[in-house]
Amino acid sequence: MQLWVGLGNPGGKYAGNRHNIGYMALDRIAEEHGFSLDEILGKKTSGKTAVPKYRNPENPSQTWTGRGRQPAWYKSAIAAGKDASEMEI
Repeated sequence: MQLWVGLGNPGGKYAGNRHNIGYMALDRIAEEHGFSLDEILGKKTSGKTAVPKYRNPENPSQTWTGRGRQPAWYKSAIAAGKDASEMEI
């Protein structure tokens, strides 16, 4: 499947603008799968790499630092009654 969209205007000034609907849609799809759009597009946010703090019990290759948006697997585990300490690395 291919999806071609315009990513809209750059910058925070235009963040909620309708011209950025392509970016917002892709960001939401990425979030639902436990990623950030920047990870998928390969954008580097800084030279520092955060150490993962949590691991997905269903798929140990998926980790989260505890910073930024919560991945879908983390949200699902919490909603299912798991305690965050059970997923700590």
